[in-house]
Amino acid sequence: MKSDGLLFISTPNKRVYDIDAYTKDHINEVSPQEFITQLKATGFSILNNLIY
Repeated sequence: MKSDGLLFISTPNKRVYDIDAYTKDHINEVSPQEFITQLKATGFSILNNLIY
């Protein structure tokens, strides 16, 4: 990824994730703040935080 590139991510929100909606592709659900913390720890900057 270029240094000025943008990364768009969509992921389930652990706070509202329903066990009936479980899929094998979602192994570790995290809260939005946990996810943002992990992204920042790897050097990403958060430009816009849309949480639904």
